[in-house]
Amino acid sequence: MTTETTESRIKIPPELRGERVTLRPLRLFDMFRIIRWLFDNQIRRFFKPILSADNQNWALTLWTRRDTIIFSIWIQGVGSKKVHIGNIGFQEVDFGNNEAEYGFGIGSEENRNKGYGTEALELLLDFAFNQLGLSSVYARVLVNNTRAIHVHEGVGFKQEGELEKIRTPDGLKDVVQFRITK
Repeated sequence: MTTETTESRIKIPPELRGERVTLRPLRLFDMFRIIRWLFDNQIRRFFKPILSADNQNWALTLWTRRDTIIFSIWIQGVGSKKVHIGNIGFQEVDFGNNEAEYGFGIGSEENRNKGYGTEALELLLDFAFNQLGLSSVYARVLVNNTRAIHVHEGVGFKQEGELEKIRTPDGLKDVVQFRITK
């Protein structure tokens, strides 16, 4: 099976604008904040372990994988300054099956539970369905990540499949898959 690459299928826009959130393609200098966030225990408990020795290799894969599209999430700060608060994107775009797996995270506690993740997800889904031409987007969510479950259900994702286990910094955890279709 041949999978088309993102390069042959689409052009990544310089930004996607919502009411309060702007998504822009992830840039190398954004990685410093991302790596800092990965050391926050509130964030690490919801992600597969990324050890400090692997951070550089992990970061480089974001630019070398052809099936990955990552956006940074920005909000308006004080004055005209924009603030990078998180990331959202596709880890695996499969044009052969017209679907993609995605993930997101809001980096700092003060920007969580304010609807920024929901708005960013709505922008990403519009991009997926109307610009990439995908018919389905899915995510795997830890069952104890009630914030993420709430966001997914709120924008129309449906839980599917059975629980599986993944290894996290806190040991094996149950994961459930959510999916939304166009």
